[in-house]
Amino acid sequence: MTNKTGIRKVCPNGHVFYKSSDCLTCPICEKKKKPAIGFLSKISAPARRALEQEGISTLKQVTKYTEAQLLELHGIGKSAVKILLQELAANNLTFKKQTTKATTVKDNAKPESVNAYIANFPDETQKYLQKIRALIKKLIPEIEEKISYGMPSYHYQGSYVIYFAGYKNHIGIYPIPTGNKELDGLYKNYKITGKATLQLPLSKPLPLGLIEKMVKHKMTTLTNKSK
Repeated sequence: MTNKTGIRKVCPNGHVFYKSSDCLTCPICEKKKKPAIGFLSKISAPARRALEQEGISTLKQVTKYTEAQLLELHGIGKSAVKILLQELAANNLTFKKQTTKATTVKDNAKPESVNAYIANFPDETQKYLQKIRALIKKLIPEIEEKISYGMPSYHYQGSYVIYFAGYKNHIGIYPIPTGNKELDGLYKNYKITGKATLQLPLSKPLPLGLIEKMVKHKMTTLTNKSK
């Protein structure tokens, strides 16, 4: 029997699901994507998505990270690190040795505000994050800003509009509005993971125009639903 407790949500693939929180993850898609074998099949969905965001799909790639660097990734916790450590040991591999303090995030403590979240990143990454934040606030002055699932999230009248998160080499934008031909065409210029996450490389100019179109499209969708 389908559990219909919570808020009705529809993922980009058309699956309908219900959650009491503002979590965007579709359980149907996650079940289909879960590997049947290998180390990725042994860790939780949030941890698996975190590794996918970093482009990690093999144990060999895991060895390029220190334990501290992995713990900095949104979705990776001590239980996932323990499993990774066991899998590495079984294959005569180890985490990268910690020689200097990690540079992606300065403090492992969970941020209580967007200011604290952004302050944890290197200066150049902070500039990207602040530009995205400023754009969202400019487009929707009455937007509610908060930390949700460990990252900045923006809500309008109780409904989520957009999330963003910083990573070592890119900015993640969640979730991708679909059903708009113009946006769908623009997405092709960037990497998309999990069918709903847009990756904006830190090595390229920030596409504020694209982000603006995404926010406006989402707001139009919310406005139409309220009518």
